[in-house]
This record gives sequence, C-alpha cells and structure tokens, in this order.
Amino acid sequence: MDPGFFFRYTILTDGSMGNLFWFDAMSRSDYNYFGDVMSFDSTYRTNSYNRPLVIFVGVKNHTKTTIFGFGLLVDEMVETYSWILQTFLQAMHGKCPVLVVTDGDKAMSKALSSVMPSTVRRLCSWHLERNVQTNVGDTEFTQAFTNCMLTYMTESKFETQWLKAIETFALQRNDWVKMIYCKRKLWAETFLRGTFFGGLRSTQRSESINSFIYKFLHRRLKLYNFMSHIDRAMSRLRNNELKDDFDTINEHPVLVTHLLQLEKHATKVYTRNTFHWVRDEIKSEAKHSIVNCVDDMDCVMYTFQKFAGGDKTWNVRYTPSTNIFKCSCQMFETIGIPCCHTFSVMKAMNQHHIPETLIMQRWTRNAKDISEVELSSIATTPNITQIARYGALSSKCSKMSYYASMSTEGYNEANVD
Repeated sequence: MDPGFFFRYTILTDGSMGNLFWFDAMSRSDYNYFGDVMSFDSTYRTNSYNRPLVIFVGVKNHTKTTIFGFGLLVDEMVETYSWILQTFLQAMHGKCPVLVVTDGDKAMSKALSSVMPSTVRRLCSWHLERNVQTNVGDTEFTQAFTNCMLTYMTESKFETQWLKAIETFALQRNDWVKMIYCKRKLWAETFLRGTFFGGLRSTQRSESINSFIYKFLHRRLKLYNFMSHIDRAMSRLRNNELKDDFDTINEHPVLVTHLLQLEKHATKVYTRNTFHWVRDEIKSEAKHSIVNCVDDMDCVMYTFQKFAGGDKTWNVRYTPSTNIFKCSCQMFETIGIPCCHTFSVMKAMNQHHIPETLIMQRWTRNAKDISEVELSSIATTPNITQIARYGALSSKCSKMSYYASMSTEGYNEANVD
C-alpha cells in the first residue's frame, strides 16, 4: 500500500531469514527534514525469536520523538551493525546525521566509526551516570561527574574541575575513571559544544519508544504479527504529532516576558514546544547586562555579564550588513535556538522580530514547507527531491484528515469521491 516502503534482508546458511531492516515513506521523509541528529540502541525483549530490535530515532520540530527505521538483527556483532548502518545510508541516499548518540557498546561504536566516519558520536549521558555510580559508587562523585559532563566551560576549567574531583575522591588509580577521561571528547559538553545535537544527549528517547512499542507487542508474537503491531504503534505516534500540529495552530500562549514583540514573533514562528525553549531564553535576557560594546567597522562586539554571576562574560559579534549573530555560548550552533545574549543584542538594536539568520527551519511550524528553490539547493538527487515533496504533501494531507475527522460535516466534505 505504501510505494515508498523500503526493506532489505539477508538469508542465513540454513535458508532462514537473517537481518531485516525496514521503514515507510513517512519515516524516510522525516529523516530528510530531521535527520541531522539520531540515536539508536538495541533491545532483546521484542519477539519470540529473541532477536535485538534496533530503532533509529530522531527529534522532530515539536521536540518529540520520530522514528527513521527499524532493524531486527541476528546478533550484536560489528559486522551486523555495519550491515544495518550501510543499508540505512543506502536507503537514505548517503545522507549521514551530524551527530549520533549511542550507549557506548563497543561493536556499535566500531561500526559507526567505519560506516559514518564524518558523523560525531556522543555517549549517552544517562548510561554514563549509571556507569559512574556502578564503577565508583559515590553519589557525590556522580554529581561532580555530571557537572563536568553537562556544563559548558573552557577546556582549562574542565581540566581543573576534573583533577579537583579526582583528588577529592582519591580516584587516581580507578581504571574506569581513567578510561572514561580518555573518552572525554565523546561525552563532555566542553568538547561537543558547537556541534548541533538539538537537545539530544541520551538514548532514552530510543528506550522510551521501546517502552511505548511494548504496549502493542507480546513476547510470543511471530514475525507477521510483530510487524502489524509495530504499524499500530507508528500510527499512534503519528496521530500524536497531528495533535501537536493542531495545538500549535489553535493555542495562543499568553505573553509574559519583558520583550513582548520578540516573544509574539516567536509564537508565530516556532511550534508550541520549541517556543517554550525560546521563551525561557527571552526571560533569561533580563538577568544580563552589557558591560562593553566595541564598534569595529563591519561588526559590533557586545560583552555581557550576568547579574550577581561573578566575572564570567559572554561575547556576541553582530554584523549589521548580514544580520548575523555569533555568540561565544554557541547555543544556536548547538541547539538551534537564539540564546539570551543574542536577545539582548536584538533589544539593544530595537529589533521586534527574530532575524531569519537565527531561525532554524527544523524547529518551526512549517518545518516541512519547502520551496522548489530551496529544494534545488539541498537536493543532491531527484529521489531526495521527490522524498521532500512527498513529506510536505503528506504532512498537509494528514492535517486536513485530522481536522476533517473532528466533525460529520468535515468528514463528508473531505470524503467526496
């Protein structure tokens, strides 16, 4: 029924099915728009064959989870993971994500490095916190580790805080601590800042999707039943997305910040959930003040300090001719929304609208609305152009169906042959 449905499988020496990978056209379309960040892990509790189910997961414009594809694997060896990653890339016309979050499995990591060498890997923060507690067993050190992991600071400050924690808890000879320090560039915000990850720090989205799908599955399901139950779960997820679209269009948040014009513009640009992120940054703007401003011909450099926040400063370079903002906190490059420091510059420049240079399409209400001009600039093959068109049209048809289903009159009008 779905002409865009994709699947690949292997055959074992005894003639039975080996690895299986599949997705539908909507998943492929979602990857085209939201495939810049992805996480995946595997779980065994899925079917009567006791095989790992791998779910490729991303983040949509509503900050909710989307699924790019599924894999049912024979085992969790490097060769098996390499096969499914190569198949995934082939199906997605070679488009690699910017960043992938994994649980640190050695076989999975080796396969990722081989198949997607340009993709940045990030170790799951949730798994790391559990591993710290397991290998060290000190709650206070776990808190210190989490602070080093999630707080953005200079490399020198990171090294200082790390050494202080090691000395305080006498962990100089702990093998796990030495090993994880060697991998710091895979988990510490200090080294990952500036790489877009859209708020994705752990594989918990994959695990929550597993939990969601389990509601539709039974352990003794055979493959054909298993697949149909997966379809039911996907339909429920996509219906939730339509509700998010409906709420975004019909709910009008009360304006509560001191920058009403910018906040009002944000309500029109972003989805409801993303708007809450942006509004938090607008609120935080009031806590900062400009301590220096240098006009250097082509650009203006603003320096900020937080009220009662010590000596820490942030710099925003603003170029009027291009309306480009570059903040030292790198929030826009990392998460994709304007930071409180750039909102301060907008206030200083008396701007009432968020500049287009600070609006990332993937977080907007119209994330899938893309013109033919934009398509021609990003599409590398005719197939990707067709996929993007399919996604945009499918999204609009789904919205129409959702609204039409809410009344008898709407249903009858939409159901005309």
